[in-house]
Amino acid sequence: MPLEYPKPQPQQSESVLVPAIVSSPSKKNSIKCRSVEEMLRDEEVRARFVLPHKVISAKRGLDHGLEHLVTLLRAKRSSLYRPRRLPPVFLTPPPIVDVTREIGRWHEVIRQLRVTNARLDAEYASLLTQNEEDIFDRLDE
Repeated sequence: MPLEYPKPQPQQSESVLVPAIVSSPSKKNSIKCRSVEEMLRDEEVRARFVLPHKVISAKRGLDHGLEHLVTLLRAKRSSLYRPRRLPPVFLTPPPIVDVTREIGRWHEVIRQLRVTNARLDAEYASLLTQNEEDIFDRLDE
């Protein structure tokens, strides 16, 4: 006579399994399926997911702040809003640089440097020739 194994009976209340991150000492974080009822029994999970009073009051404050912001934006769009005056420093445009004038000025500077360089070269050459003449004159004496 074969042995009969008991058939697994379905649970009375099927609970939904939810993946949850569970901290364990051996592993940093492990994902484990837990039922919703089990998660709601856990105090840490309830504290994290059930909205406490502070969160609700913060949301009310945020809604009030958004209403205030909308009011300000409507006032800005209307004729009642006057932008504050900027100091005159910001109203003056930056000076416009005439590029051709700047290029011409630098060309003039370069031309003067070339003239000065040519003059110095001529003076240096004349000094060399004078020194050579002086040396030859001394040798002749």
